[in-house]
Order: sequence, then C-alpha cells, then structure tokens
Amino acid sequence: MFPVVLHDDKATQMSVVAYALAEVCRIAPEEAVRLMLLVHNEGKAEVACYTSADEAERVVAQMHFHGIDATVAVTQ
Repeated sequence: MFPVVLHDDKATQMSVVAYALAEVCRIAPEEAVRLMLLVHNEGKAEVACYTSADEAERVVAQMHFHGIDATVAVTQ
C-alpha cells in the first residue's frame, strides 16, 4: 500500500486544501474538511492510500500543483 501524507505548511489556505482533497482524492466535501483540519491540527496526516505507487505519486503531484506539501509515506 502507498499512503499519501499531507503536511501543514502554514501558507496554503485551508479552503484550498479542502478543495484539493475533495477534487484530487474524490472524497466528500465534509470528509475533505475533516482531513484538512486533522492536517492543520496535527501537522501532518495520512489522507489517502493507494495500491499503486504510480497512483499515489499522481495524487502527490496534483497536490503539489495546488501548492500543498504532500509525500508518499514509506511503508514496510
């Protein structure tokens, strides 16, 4: 599995993060807001998990396009 982690950067508006989560990860707006607040309050959070490394990297690239700091977490 390839988890996508968002990192709080204090620069990107929270509304942009929620919008990007809803659009890129194709989740409900309410869930996107919940995840955005988790990232904001915890400093980072796993927001999605994919079975393909390519899909996870595609999501990370789209988050970067929106100015959001995201990575694919290393799992064992």
